[in-house]
Amino acid sequence: MNLKNDLSDSELLRLMLAGDEEALALLYRRRQGGIYRFALQMSGSKTIAEDVTQDVFLFLMREGHVFDPARGSLSAFLFGVARNHVLRALRDQQRFAAVSGDTLEGALVEQGLEDLERMDEDGCVWTINFVEANRFLPSRLKRILRAEGSDTATVDMLGAFRSLHEFDRLSRTPFVLFLEPPSLDPRIVNQFALFSLMSSPDASLAEWLEAHPHLAQRIVIRAALKWEIRDKLDQANVNERVLFPGLDGLSAWLTRYYWRKPNRNSGRRDI
Repeated sequence: MNLKNDLSDSELLRLMLAGDEEALALLYRRRQGGIYRFALQMSGSKTIAEDVTQDVFLFLMREGHVFDPARGSLSAFLFGVARNHVLRALRDQQRFAAVSGDTLEGALVEQGLEDLERMDEDGCVWTINFVEANRFLPSRLKRILRAEGSDTATVDMLGAFRSLHEFDRLSRTPFVLFLEPPSLDPRIVNQFALFSLMSSPDASLAEWLEAHPHLAQRIVIRAALKWEIRDKLDQANVNERVLFPGLDGLSAWLTRYYWRKPNRNSGRRDI
């Protein structure tokens, strides 16, 4: 009988970090299945789920010392790492971040949220190729992202800077960094969002994009397509209830659901 089978996850992690390969194998067999199923459900891709499962345990071998049992279980810690890797993989596929609205889907939803009275007017969404935008980052930030194998920063990565002043002094010319926000509430989690961080409080993202127009793309949402797009997003479960958890999101969804729709024959809206 292997006595290590009775050890807790934290005890196996301690042994693994000390070089015990058997502890690593036991921990992998114990948690690999749950991590894979979580990544598969979140991404819908077996390839991403397999890669994420492997990356999670590679991260644990390399950075397992950052785990703090006082803040939660190792299982929860691993799921958090897996979530970050899934989001990173999905963003690597997308490569674009929406400027109007927290996400492209969220921006499209907002086209029917901000003013339902204007659903008969064209709207637009601006997107930025954040992967290409990284080419204009200072060398130090590029090294940090390269070391993590990521195209987006995290709060932990920014911990390398002691103050915002130190961050601002990385470059004399303005730059923008795209940041994965911490999962502080369900709205941030559900919106699958990126934050943009300019290098100075005086810098303007709009002015920066004017200097780098090839990074931005303007998507026009024709008025005639707005309701059709909204219906298709609803079918994909991308709606106010999901993106804005709580009573405000539910109220916005009910308002739109019972809003007068265009009459197919006359092109006019009626009840």
